[in-house]
Amino acid sequence: MRKRTENIIKRLQKRAPKRRAIALLITLFFVISVTAAVGVSMIQLRLSAQQVREGKCLIQSSMILDDLIKLLKTTPILEKINNADDLRYFLENTSLIPVALENLNVKVNIHSPMGRININTLASSKAFQEALSLYMLQYEIEDIDYFQDLLIDSMGGKQPHYRTDLFDNQPWLYREKIVSMAHFEQIVDYYVITRHDAKIRKIPWDSLIRFSTPNDYYIDVNYITAELWQLLLPGLSEGLAKELSSWENLYKAEEDLGLSQEELEYLHKYQLSYYLPRLAVNVDVKRNDQNVHVAFEYDIKTKKVGSVDYGL
Repeated sequence: MRKRTENIIKRLQKRAPKRRAIALLITLFFVISVTAAVGVSMIQLRLSAQQVREGKCLIQSSMILDDLIKLLKTTPILEKINNADDLRYFLENTSLIPVALENLNVKVNIHSPMGRININTLASSKAFQEALSLYMLQYEIEDIDYFQDLLIDSMGGKQPHYRTDLFDNQPWLYREKIVSMAHFEQIVDYYVITRHDAKIRKIPWDSLIRFSTPNDYYIDVNYITAELWQLLLPGLSEGLAKELSSWENLYKAEEDLGLSQEELEYLHKYQLSYYLPRLAVNVDVKRNDQNVHVAFEYDIKTKKVGSVDYGL
C-alpha cells in the first residue's frame, strides 16, 4: 500500500504547473460567475418584489437557485472539464463559495456526490444488503433486517402488502423512493421508536449514502469516503480507508488502488467508475432568523439537473 501511494504522489507531482494554473484560473472565473449570479438575483428581487415581506427569504432562495442552474447550463467553463484531473482541480477550488449581500448570507457548496452509494439501489442489490448488514453489526444494531425492510418498503411504490407496518402508522410518507436525508431520518426515527434502539443514529449516514433514482448504481472511486470504503470492503482498517479516500490519490484504473485480488472481487459487485462528471450543489441561504437549504445534482455531460431537495 505504501508503494502504491508513493507512485500516485509521484504521478501527481509530474503534472505541469501551467496546466494547474489554467485550471485554477478557470475555477476562479466560475466563482466570480456564481457571485455575479447571486448579485443579479438580489437586484431582480429589489426591483420586482419590494413589497414582499413574508416569505422573502424563500423567494430569494428560489431566484438564486434558478440563476445557478442557468449558470451551470450555459457556462463554457464546465465544458473544459473532460477528465478526472480536471474535475478534481475544479472541485478543489469551488468547494465553498460564501456570498454576503446586505442582510442575506449565501453559501454555495459544490462537491462530487458520486463517492456515496445510492440508497435506492438497496432493494435490487444483494451485495449492498449484505455489506450494509455487516457494517451495521459494528454498531450493534439490534434488528438489522427490520431496518432494511423499512428502507425497501420506502422505495418500492404502492404495494398490496409491505414487509413492515411503516405505512400503517405513517401513511403520508412518500414510498416511490427515498428522496432526501430528511426523508431518510424519518425512517430512522420510526425504527428507533418501534425497536427502542437509538444506536442506529451513530452510523455516519451522511458519509455513506446519497439519493437518486433506483437505477443509478454508479460510484466514483476517486470520491469514495473513508466510511463507504469500510462498508464496501468488510474488515478494512480505518487507516487504510482514510488513505484510499485521501485526495492525494487520483485513481484511473483498479490497479492504482493497490488492493488484493480478494478485495477487488468485493468491489466488482458494484458499478464503479473512475470519472463521473456530476456535481452536488448545496445552497444555504440565511436571512435574519430564516434559513433555507436547497440541494441538487448536476450532470456536466448531459446538463441535466436531478435529485432536487428543497427544504426549509
